[in-house]
Amino acid sequence: MSYLKKILLFIIAALAAIFTTTQCSFNKEWSYVFIPNQTESLTQAFFSEITWKTPSKNSKISTPENKEELTLILTREFAVNDLEEFTSILLEYDHRFSTEIYINNKKCLTRHKHLITSENPGKNIDKLDVYKYGNKRVFISKLELEPFLKKGKNSIHIVIANLNEINSFRINKLSLKLIDNETLKSERVFTSTTLPILIVNTNNLTIPDEPKIKATLNIITGNKLNKLSDSSIFHNIKIEVRGNTSQSFAKQSYSFNLYDTNFVKTASSILDLPPSKKWVLQGPYSDKSLIRNPLTYSLYRSMGNYAPQTHFVELIINKNYRGVYVLTEKIQTGKNHLNIPKLIQNANDSTKHTGGYLLELDRSPWRSNYPPKNDTSAIPVAYCVFSPKPHKINTVLEQKIKTQFNTFETHLYNNDNPFNYLDTNSFIDYLIITELTRNTDGYCLSTFLYNKDINNPIPKFYIGPIWDY
Repeated sequence: MSYLKKILLFIIAALAAIFTTTQCSFNKEWSYVFIPNQTESLTQAFFSEITWKTPSKNSKISTPENKEELTLILTREFAVNDLEEFTSILLEYDHRFSTEIYINNKKCLTRHKHLITSENPGKNIDKLDVYKYGNKRVFISKLELEPFLKKGKNSIHIVIANLNEINSFRINKLSLKLIDNETLKSERVFTSTTLPILIVNTNNLTIPDEPKIKATLNIITGNKLNKLSDSSIFHNIKIEVRGNTSQSFAKQSYSFNLYDTNFVKTASSILDLPPSKKWVLQGPYSDKSLIRNPLTYSLYRSMGNYAPQTHFVELIINKNYRGVYVLTEKIQTGKNHLNIPKLIQNANDSTKHTGGYLLELDRSPWRSNYPPKNDTSAIPVAYCVFSPKPHKINTVLEQKIKTQFNTFETHLYNNDNPFNYLDTNSFIDYLIITELTRNTDGYCLSTFLYNKDINNPIPKFYIGPIWDY
C-alpha cells in the first residue's frame, strides 16, 4: 500500500471515529403509522406488533379524513457509541404537535405544543440560543435519558395525538441530534439588545389559551445596551395565549394582566405607555417587517384618532429567546385610553342608564338583523358589547344596545338617512386606513364601534379604535 493511501485511510478512520463518538448514527428513514387514539401509555409489545409504513419520496404524510380519531406514531433507530460524549438529545419537529416521546419503548417525557422551556442546556441566563421559528425544539437531558438510553442501538417513538388542525406533515421537518459541548458552543446566541427585554417565567408551566396562569415578569430597560445580566423591574402577572388564527403560528401572541404583591389586579405603566391592567404581547410572525401594527396605529393617531400605543421589546419565556415582540396596550375605555363616558346602570331602575359603550364585530354570539338571510352579497354581522363586559350588563340594557345597533344597521342597509346615525369623519378615516393597509380582517373582524351616549334618541355610532393590522 502506498504512503499516500495510508494517509488517506488514516484520515478517513479518524473522521469516522470523531463522527461516531459525537453524533448519532441512524437508519435511513423515519417510519410511521396511524392508529386509533390510545388512552394509556404504550408498551414494547404494542410497538412490536405495528406494521410500519415508509414515507413517499417527497416525505409528505397526509392525515386521513377521520384524523380526530387517530394518533400518528413516528419511529426510527439510532446508535450511540459513547454514552459519555453527549450532554443531551435534541428533537426538532413541527411546532403544532403535542408529543409523547419513548426511548427504547419506555415513555421518556411529554411535551405540550404550548410548553416553552429552556433550549440551551448547559448555558446560563446570560446567553440564550437564537433559532428559526417553525420547529419545536425539545432537549432531552442526559439526566432524563439515563434510565432509558443504552450503548449501541436504540429506538425512539414519537406519539402525536393532536391531529385535528393538521392536514399534512413532512418527515424532513423531523430531526434527532446528539448534542455535545462543542455543538452547544456553535449555536447563535442572544446576549444584549438596544430594546427593552421582557422576561416571563411560568415555572415551566404550559401557557394555555385560557384561563390565564400565574407567572412573573422582569423588565430590563433604561440602558443604551440592555444585557440579560442587568437589574430588572419585577411584576406579578397572569398570562395566556391570545388570538384565533395566530394561535397556530410558530410565534404566538400573549395577553397578560398585572398584579400586586398580594395578587390583586392593578394598573401600572410599562415602558412609559399609559397605565393599564391589561396588556398584549403581539408576536408579528406573518408580518416579517415586524412593524405593521405600530406603523398603522401611529398613522391613525396622526389622523386625529385614538389608537393603542406600542413599544418594541425582546421577549424571553422560561430562558427561551422568543424574538422581537410588540408590547401593546389592550383596547379599553378610560381617561388614558378610549375616552368615552363610562356606562353606569341605575341600581334601582333597570331601565335607566348613563354613559356610552363599545361594541366589537368579530366571532361573537350576537347576530345583526342585517343583511337579511336572502341577501347572499354581504357577510353576516356577528357582534357583542366589548365594554362594559357582557356579564356586567342586565338583560334590559342588553336589549337596548341590540335595538340601537339594529336601528343603525337598518338605516345603513336601506340607505335611509344613515349619516344621522354615524360619525362621518370616523368612518372615512377607518375606510382610508383599512384600504391603505389592505387589512384582510377589515369591516368584519377585530372591528370596533362605540356610542358615546346610550340615552340619545337617535343613536350615533363612531367606528374605532382600530386593532390587529
